Amino acid sequence: MNHHRPWVVIAQFPGHKPKAITRTANRSEADDFVRFLTRRVPQGYFYVIFEPPE
Repeated sequence: MNHHRPWVVIAQFPGHKPKAITRTANRSEADDFVRFLTRRVPQGYFYVIFEPPE
């Protein structure tokens, strides 16, 4: 787990389990990446979660 990058972008496709695809240091960067992916890969569902340090 990378505590310096707590924002995780999750990808989910029909028939598959959700998978973390990248981590970022800030929410804005993660949201921008989700918007990019949503435009480029319309069959997927992408969202951001916060994974706090333990």
